[in-house]
Amino acid sequence: NSSSSEKLTMHSFLEVLTVSKLSDLFPIVETALNFFIFIPCSNASGERSFSVLKIVKNYQRTQLFNKNISSSALMSIGNIVLESIDWNDIIKEFASQKAKK
Repeated sequence: NSSSSEKLTMHSFLEVLTVSKLSDLFPIVETALNFFIFIPCSNASGERSFSVLKIVKNYQRTQLFNKNISSSALMSIGNIVLESIDWNDIIKEFASQKAKK
């Protein structure tokens, strides 16, 4: 339906393949397009992780040992997971373990 002067992106090609029900005829093409579209996203998150690590190391280099820097970097990278943790429960459990000693 599109003119020959229009360029078809990978995402729109995958959409055409899915909408026209051609993905059943070409399952390998659909899989390859999915990999092609989503692999750059995973690469970008890896680069973002290294960027965060560089920022954390520069900020805390003189204050912490390498083990603590790595832990801080992992916490910064995995911020989404950390936001879902109920820290009050962890603090109470830690306090009760210290009180038992």
